[in-house]
Amino acid sequence: QQYFHGPGGGGGGGVIIFKNTTTPSGVSTNVNGGLQGLCNGNNSLETDGCIGSVLFNYIQPASIIGQIHSHQNISICKNDTAVLQLNSAAQFINWNPINNLSCNNCVAPKAYPTITTTYIATDSVNHCFSRDTFNIKVNLPTSSNVSVSMCQGNTYTLHNGNKLSTSGVYHDTISNHVGCDSIITINLLVKNKSSDTVYTAICQGSNYHSPSGKIFTVSGVYYDTITNHLGCDSIITIHLTALDSSLTIIKKTICQGKNYILPDGTNVNSSGTYNVVYVSNARCDSTLQFQITVLSNSTSNKTLFLCVGDSALLPDGNAIHNGGNYFTTIPNHNGCDSVIHTLVNMLPKFAINFSTDSTICENKSIFLNANPNNTIGGTFNWNNGINIPTIEINKAGLYIVTASFPPCKPVSDSIQIFTTNCDCNIYMPNAFSPNHDNLNETIKPIIECNPLPIDYEFSIYNRLGQKVFSTTVLDESWDGTFKNKEQEVGTYDYIFSYRVNQLSEKLKQKGDITLIR
Repeated sequence: QQYFHGPGGGGGGGVIIFKNTTTPSGVSTNVNGGLQGLCNGNNSLETDGCIGSVLFNYIQPASIIGQIHSHQNISICKNDTAVLQLNSAAQFINWNPINNLSCNNCVAPKAYPTITTTYIATDSVNHCFSRDTFNIKVNLPTSSNVSVSMCQGNTYTLHNGNKLSTSGVYHDTISNHVGCDSIITINLLVKNKSSDTVYTAICQGSNYHSPSGKIFTVSGVYYDTITNHLGCDSIITIHLTALDSSLTIIKKTICQGKNYILPDGTNVNSSGTYNVVYVSNARCDSTLQFQITVLSNSTSNKTLFLCVGDSALLPDGNAIHNGGNYFTTIPNHNGCDSVIHTLVNMLPKFAINFSTDSTICENKSIFLNANPNNTIGGTFNWNNGINIPTIEINKAGLYIVTASFPPCKPVSDSIQIFTTNCDCNIYMPNAFSPNHDNLNETIKPIIECNPLPIDYEFSIYNRLGQKVFSTTVLDESWDGTFKNKEQEVGTYDYIFSYRVNQLSEKLKQKGDITLIR
């Protein structure tokens, strides 16, 4: 309720005018000192005298009309989203809470709550406020377990159409009563079928009743199906012979070491003629004469040569990597066992070991030997077209040789040959003894050059590849220590490089020395 005074003060005579088209609901007036009434057509309250006026502007509040109406309950599944659509003239919307919203001040945010949540939207137009409420219920997925058993050969169909035929644990997904995922864990057990073989005979004119009740009257192979203890099919193969009084000759072959079961249950395992006589209830005799031939198993021997690091296949397809005696059994041409003895001999792996790159004097030659142990049976191919193990060279270059010793894989090695003007000769001793006897206490390259070489560098490495000495001074030598500690007796690698003059290439020499005490 609002109270206003007109310009006439307590004596009355003022006018209060509401400028909106209709008088707002819930607004009342009290004009002190005058009469109350409505002016025609202008929705104003008037007092006697109508002198002067006071204006009061009333702005009708804006409304929020959502496409999802106020206090609407919305159901979604967990990890789904819902669009909270509003119809508002406001440029700014306050959402509460703002958790799991794509934006917290837009007209149509996407909501993806993880639990049931009530969202309240509030807007403001010309300082008037409205709000809308969205109740979003988050439905959770459900799960269940099902145990299913079926017989071998059948299939179990999932809701997505996939068919299962082997035992295991499977998962299927359908919609539950609220439209969300229902995950079904299916424990599927596939029960095996069974089989059996029966040999039997009847007299001609008689009937044979199978386990399932079928009737057979003539010789033949029949199949009968009953239910086994698992509730699945048990397939029985029936070898039925209808006997008469005549002699029936049956020829059979078996493999050595195997048995043949006669219709009377007798086991035979050697070649020969066996008679089985049947007497029926009608006193009919029938003789079955079995002529059994025993086929011999076979044996054989073979030898393989296997290279170190390679593998070979035995006759049964198994791979081997080591030498030794192997026995495998496979069917021979008669279908009987063929025992094969395979002797596997290991061949050493051929290796070419060029020590290090080498430097030779100009107009001199050197021999490169790719087969220092004179291993026989191989071929050698050099990259310069020569096909013998040892070649003589007198030119600088990279020399590559490939050696083949079947059945082993080819191996290759290379060596870089450098040439130098031998007016500058540098030699490296092969050993020294830093044992404080003043003999061979240190070691360094012996330089016979005039003028002395330039860009000189001399380094020594232990067997772990650790640099234990390095110098660029021509006269400086190694005393067998590293960080003031005497080094172990053994072999050390060295490398030194130099230039004969400013125009020459940098020459390099590698090798090894022996530290003795």
